[in-house]
Amino acid sequence: MKKTAQHLIAVVPGRRSRVEKTIGIDVGDVWSHYCPLNEDGEVVDLGNFRTSPKAVEKWFTGLPPARVAMEAGTHSIWISEQLQELGHEVIVANVRELRAISNSDRKSDQVDAEKLARYAPLDPQILRPIARRTVEQQEALTLIRARDLLVRLRTAQ
Repeated sequence: MKKTAQHLIAVVPGRRSRVEKTIGIDVGDVWSHYCPLNEDGEVVDLGNFRTSPKAVEKWFTGLPPARVAMEAGTHSIWISEQLQELGHEVIVANVRELRAISNSDRKSDQVDAEKLARYAPLDPQILRPIARRTVEQQEALTLIRARDLLVRLRTAQ
């Protein structure tokens, strides 16, 4: 018997009467956790979706434009680019500089997503947003780093 969770891409939220104003996302390698807040700052939903382009597209297509806050990380480059293409305002937060998240004693993916959603509408500068590289810039940087490593290995040999 196959497990349905292995084939699950995203839990698509039901259409609600209230429009989400901000969405916090705690990005993980396999699953990302989200927390949307309505215009009154109330948590509308909590859940997760697979960290894949197909799942991001499925979850965010059709949602009204929202401010989306997420942690900086491996996947934040392509997720933020994809969300911007879908019409959302994206803040990639440097949570290492935000002690309320990085040093929290109530640390969990859902709590982090909610905190990101709550800080985003107040003042985006609180999240210490980072200027993300484009995919092309990241590919060029990866190529430069790989070349540097090869040169150092050859020199050491």
